[in-house]
Amino acid sequence: MARAQPDPDVDRLKEQIARYSVKAYERGLVGGAGGNVSARVPGSEEILITRTGVILGEVTPDDVVPIDPTGRPLDPQGPRPSKEVPFHTVVYRLRPDVNAIIHLHPCYAVVQSLRLADLPLLTVSARLALGPRVPCVPVAYAGTRLLAQYVGSALKEVPDAKVVLLAAHGLNAMAADLATAYALADLTEFTAKQACIADSLQIHLALPPREALPEPDVAGA
Repeated sequence: MARAQPDPDVDRLKEQIARYSVKAYERGLVGGAGGNVSARVPGSEEILITRTGVILGEVTPDDVVPIDPTGRPLDPQGPRPSKEVPFHTVVYRLRPDVNAIIHLHPCYAVVQSLRLADLPLLTVSARLALGPRVPCVPVAYAGTRLLAQYVGSALKEVPDAKVVLLAAHGLNAMAADLATAYALADLTEFTAKQACIADSLQIHLALPPREALPEPDVAGA
């Protein structure tokens, strides 16, 4: 059923989804009509997600579709939601702490996903912001229940994951808000690029756990 009157929270979220969709496209984190962005409406079971077929660089608030927790559109006469609704709803169901998901196809992250392994966290920044793991799910085609199943399994294995790689596909960045999700996606691509460069130069440095490093003698400094 369509909403009877405007909701400020929904309107604000639609504007944010549009803004971060355009930012991701302009940053080069996705191309063509790929990728999708969603957010959970505060105090509600309603989810907002970009419509199917839209180019993220052209998203406006009118391109954001309300759905229920099962993925069913709340306005049957409105635009159709992204075909990736299945894995968005799985994430929201398994992770009450997640209120925003940004799914993108960044070049270096996709290259790293072809290894079918966790993203190497080569830097201190990556370890602190993305850790402890960025798991990679097996290959599955976009929009399928199998892909949603793989994403759900990854979150059960790594329940505090902030980013998940989708093999030969892209990444899902998940956070409490869209700004944080966008930052995570951007850092993941930057980290993947560093991993590709380090591998090409055959440079490998295993970071020790933070607790294994000695604390500085502040008193004697």
